[in-house]
Amino acid sequence: MSMLEYLAMFIAIISAYSIAVLILHNKGVLKKKNISFFGPALMWRTKKGKRFIENLAKKPKIWKIYSDVGIVICFISMILMIYLFVRMIPSLFEIPAEQAPTPQMMLLLPGINPLLPINSILYLVIGLIVAVVAHEFSHGILFRVSNIKIKSLGLLYMIIPLGAFVEPDEKQFNKAQRFKKIRVLAAGPMANFVIVGICIVIISSIFVPFIAPKSEGSILLYDGYGLSRWSLITEIDGEKLDEIQLDNISLCSFHNISYFDGHSFHSKKFFYGLMIVSVVKKSPADGNLHLGDIICSINNISITSKEKFFEIMNKTKDGDIVNIKFYSNGSFHNVSLTLVNKYDFIKNEKNKGKGFLGIGLLDLKNITVDVNYFLKYLNPFKTDFLTFAVLPLLGLSPFPSHLANLYTPPPIFWILYTIVYWIFFINFAVATFNVLPIVPLDGGYMVNNIVEGLIFKLREKMKLKIDDKKIDFIVKNITMLISLLTLFLILMPFIIPRLS
Repeated sequence: MSMLEYLAMFIAIISAYSIAVLILHNKGVLKKKNISFFGPALMWRTKKGKRFIENLAKKPKIWKIYSDVGIVICFISMILMIYLFVRMIPSLFEIPAEQAPTPQMMLLLPGINPLLPINSILYLVIGLIVAVVAHEFSHGILFRVSNIKIKSLGLLYMIIPLGAFVEPDEKQFNKAQRFKKIRVLAAGPMANFVIVGICIVIISSIFVPFIAPKSEGSILLYDGYGLSRWSLITEIDGEKLDEIQLDNISLCSFHNISYFDGHSFHSKKFFYGLMIVSVVKKSPADGNLHLGDIICSINNISITSKEKFFEIMNKTKDGDIVNIKFYSNGSFHNVSLTLVNKYDFIKNEKNKGKGFLGIGLLDLKNITVDVNYFLKYLNPFKTDFLTFAVLPLLGLSPFPSHLANLYTPPPIFWILYTIVYWIFFINFAVATFNVLPIVPLDGGYMVNNIVEGLIFKLREKMKLKIDDKKIDFIVKNITMLISLLTLFLILMPFIIPRLS
């Protein structure tokens, strides 16, 4: 389906939802079910679940230790998140404006975020339900541990669940000791971090040991040489790929190749050489050479390596005519092109007057990876944690079906793996986002309480004549300043690249 079709489907679903809600509201059904409007969404309040929370809160010592650990983890996470935002700032100045992140990338919504495939929507919903329920129930338990009454529990939804909440007695919560408030606030993100840890254990100990390649070889990362992306090359000229070096295969010649397409093994003859993987717009190559073409020779000199190509091109000048022989769609072709000034495309003084063709070339070793390469991404202990935490943004969760076919697990395995991974992914996103020092997030209110406590202590020690209202005013402004600075850091990747 195209994006336009998905948009039409989305509008149709929202319209049907709105009509159904309006009919139920007019008939009084929503009121009977204790459902009220909350903007465009619906809010359902209930007292069911209060007893369950009461029972869980009967071991206050355990929950106090749990929340105390949560406070430490939340503040460490908060500092690390701020550090990561600050650390990335210098690199943002090197990103071209056309490659800068778009605002849609801030939203973890498949179909809206261009990095998330639409088929991940179900995994998102499952992960979101687990994350929100765990987060709010954890808050609820600490309310009761702190002897704060719970008025109701509820669900916020619009077709799908958008959030859950535990509604405390606001007067009791506001009068509670400052440390008790911080405990309650830290309990939510802590629940998400606990789920993150559980998912990591499940993935690394239960799922990962069952993943193995169906055959040894190298995976093709792009379409090329007459093969489709994700093909597993097993042999070239009768030799196993792990027994030969890809850079030792002779260029500009025919070879026999064996490969696995995820279902069966095949063999074919192919012409091997430097393949065009990019063509610069408005360059001499634009419209004359195309992606996938293989360069054989320039001015009757065989292109046997990338070094040879650059050696030839570095001797050319603006206005030179070059005769190019290339292989495309099963046959050889010739074309004569007039080179242009390289400086006009690559603004470097050293390029003035040099000839420019406008193509990017790669060979097999540049567009293939070992069959075990992707396994490290699926194991949180084989790759760096931050990479593992953003697999959906790298296009690796859900794991591409053509790629999954190269490994032994059946389709049901990948579905279960993806469910557990997305529970991890959403809980990690919810936890790290909620610890940020931005009001009204948990981290923002935690900082608010810390700042308030420090100012009260400062007033006592220095015997300052500042009343509570002034302190409240100062705290609110400091918290707002911290919130705005943090928000500014979050927006930096979207702003800095577009300034140049």
